[in-house]
Amino acid sequence: MSSESVDPSALERLHALGGADFVSEMLDLALRNIGEQLAHGRAAASANDAKGVAIALHSIAGSAGNIGAVELENLARRGLAQDERAEHASLQDDVVQLEKAFARAQALLREAQSGRE
Repeated sequence: MSSESVDPSALERLHALGGADFVSEMLDLALRNIGEQLAHGRAAASANDAKGVAIALHSIAGSAGNIGAVELENLARRGLAQDERAEHASLQDDVVQLEKAFARAQALLREAQSGRE
């Protein structure tokens, strides 16, 4: 697993809390939420709605942190730290970067999950 994209200790902590089924449930819930929030963020960015993007970023950062998707969490937090009056192109770029990080994290987390089963 790439330490730049995913922190394997997060899955270990989840496993210690509730076992393999709990890890699976948490991953499913978080990945579904992140996917939905990315869609909201994409729509908000298209409408040049910086506040809407910020709301999506906040949710993404929380969910990503819970499952150890560190690259995604860091990108979302960096986006939150930017001025809410960001330029339209910047908002679009942020969402594109998040989508790429999400794809990497999702693949790595699913791979790690299947290795635990």
